Amino acid sequence: MILKRIEIIELCQVLDSFKEDLNKMFVYYVSKIRKSLEDEKKLILDAGKPSQEYLKYESKKRDVLNTFGVKDEHGKLKEIDGKYNIILEKKEEFQKEWKDLIETFKEEIDKRKKELVEFTKFLEEDVEINIDKIPLKLIPEIITKEKMDILLSIIKEEV
Repeated sequence: MILKRIEIIELCQVLDSFKEDLNKMFVYYVSKIRKSLEDEKKLILDAGKPSQEYLKYESKKRDVLNTFGVKDEHGKLKEIDGKYNIILEKKEEFQKEWKDLIETFKEEIDKRKKELVEFTKFLEEDVEINIDKIPLKLIPEIITKEKMDILLSIIKEEV
């Protein structure tokens, strides 16, 4: 069977979401398929990992945001549409720190952007996977459409 790498990740997520108290034959197939996908999933996840330098940048970025960002009543940064508000009184100091951070890690940030473009292409590549399909009759009666859509490629329809 041929799957895109992104489909393997999605399949693993759905397969991992099923509880063990389902039909034992279904759980058997899920376990068997999940085991077959494990090596490829590990390879995919490893390929997407950022470098240690980039992780250092992310950590320092978080520090800057924690220092200058507006926080909620629990002390967590307030996020609105994926963005953080900066304390107005500290805006100039924040801008200087932010600019310094970006300049310090510019090479690493640019490198990561290129890696992500390549990783996106990598996720769309086809991979040959040898798995037994799950008979349709074993699929749980109650399943979301989203899960079913992802499982379709590994379901064997009975004739």
